[in-house]
Amino acid sequence: MTYSPLSTANDPKASYPSSHIFISISYMWAAMFVAFKYINIKKPIRILTIVVVSLFTLCSVLTRLMSGNHWFTDVVGGIFLSFTLVSAFICFLKWWEPRELVRK
Repeated sequence: MTYSPLSTANDPKASYPSSHIFISISYMWAAMFVAFKYINIKKPIRILTIVVVSLFTLCSVLTRLMSGNHWFTDVVGGIFLSFTLVSAFICFLKWWEPRELVRK
């Protein structure tokens, strides 16, 4: 277990992985995927949404690093876990879709 850079000897705080990064990235990217899949959104709005979500992700990462609450590896771990969860979520949604019955 790694401890936060701001931890003291008397008050160690676990910091790996960054749960703030994990939750915010997972939520934003999964919500974006669901919106794109189930709502008819025009291409310029899709591009704008991807840019906004990417900027939000970048700002989240930078603020966690700049505030000194997490080490770089903590943030990378949170990013890795969030994209793993979002990928599993996307696979689950694709698997769960109703399939057309094929008549022989």
